[in-house]
Amino acid sequence: MRYRSRYYGCVDPPSVAAFLAAPDAYLGSVLEAAKRAPELIHMLRLQEHFPAASIQEIMRQGSQAAGGGGGTSAPQARHLDDSCIP
Repeated sequence: MRYRSRYYGCVDPPSVAAFLAAPDAYLGSVLEAAKRAPELIHMLRLQEHFPAASIQEIMRQGSQAAGGGGGTSAPQARHLDDSCIP
């Protein structure tokens, strides 16, 4: 479906109906999730909502949070998997 000049997909018709009933609430939830997991910003193309977020800065902050301090060590990678529910 299209909402505010962007395209969105849902897993099933009830999800489409729920999204269309309150699209801003769903999009707000996505932005909150991106604040907690900044790697989602570029993956979901949310840069317009986070203009100061660069991949380099996200990696630096991740390194510091992992105890890297000066940013010389690589941050701990999160393990992410794709999945599909049949």
